[in-house]
Amino acid sequence: MKTRILIFCAIVYVAIFFSACGNGTNSPLADIDLIPMDNAYYTLDGKLAFEGDFIGADFFSDGLARVLVGMKYAFINKKGEKVFDAGECYNVTGFWNGIAWKMTEGGYIALDTEGKELFTTFAEPVTMFNADGKALVEGQTEDGKTVYGTIDRMGNITQFQGDFVIYGKENSRVIHSDRIIVRCNPGGLPAVIDMQGKVIVEPGSYSSIAPFDLNGCAIVRKDNMDGIIDKDGKELFMDTEEKYQWISCDGDWYSYCLKGRDNGFVWGDKKGNIKLGPLEDNLTFAWNKYAFSGKERYDRKGKSEQTGNRIETPLLGGKITIAYSNQGYYMCDEKGEELSDGVLVERFHDGGVDKLIRAASRGYRDAIALGFPYVNTFWSLGE
Repeated sequence: MKTRILIFCAIVYVAIFFSACGNGTNSPLADIDLIPMDNAYYTLDGKLAFEGDFIGADFFSDGLARVLVGMKYAFINKKGEKVFDAGECYNVTGFWNGIAWKMTEGGYIALDTEGKELFTTFAEPVTMFNADGKALVEGQTEDGKTVYGTIDRMGNITQFQGDFVIYGKENSRVIHSDRIIVRCNPGGLPAVIDMQGKVIVEPGSYSSIAPFDLNGCAIVRKDNMDGIIDKDGKELFMDTEEKYQWISCDGDWYSYCLKGRDNGFVWGDKKGNIKLGPLEDNLTFAWNKYAFSGKERYDRKGKSEQTGNRIETPLLGGKITIAYSNQGYYMCDEKGEELSDGVLVERFHDGGVDKLIRAASRGYRDAIALGFPYVNTFWSLGE
């Protein structure tokens, strides 16, 4: 009897877990509780939380947010209190897994959440630190050759072997996936290695390999067909019928663009099983329960409703969006109804929400689907 109860509980837990995934509760945007607006932060009810003598407010990560005070960067806590100054530097990232990068004339400095300098390196950071305390870096040998490796929290570098190039934009998700896309020399053929340098996908297996997503998968292309592979390089789906022009990650779903005139878009899982569509609009659900297109809001069954204002972002914190009307930008609920007391267009300049909106308008669907760390946390990513 006891065994049956345990099995039943496990089944219920699994059902709840997958139900939650389907509703987009795993969204990187779901944990946001304060919305940055240049020199102020707002709650998810559209109320002013606090404002201060700073500009360029960013989203919080690891309990801290980067702001600009005068001509210097500083970090504040969720009470609006300054925790520490970043000091003299050209730029500084937000925090991820407890470490931020600071770029100075004397090299790159790793900071902890108390502002302590952990180490300085002349190797250029390619990514933030992952949960295992490793980041990708790029360096130079004495004879001028470019080499790559990982650096740990003590500043120790482990160099990769092999002749290849690593680009930051292709590896923006290494902090989640621990999979590195390299371009092998000669010829620039893509391949995949892990954080120890072991080859996961051999060069020449595919003509292109997209960054790995939060599902642990990457979109690939070979012989004019698109497909999806997992972290071990196993093919989960390949468009052998050549039905799709392209595939893109949309959070826990994938967007499939149908070939042929006016055939629209469909959404499915990583194995190509279709769950929604075809629809005329290429929507972005971004792990959320809704997708927005202009003044339309779509649920995951394809049902649409008018929102009243043009929605510019996915749901932040599961409750709030940023919408645009003829007057400017507003904070709105999921129905597009205004929450803020006034137009917020003046409070957007170079802040975190502004980066989200510009990332979407520039076509960086990944930045929206994966959340703010890929927009503003690292200076070479999401731009």
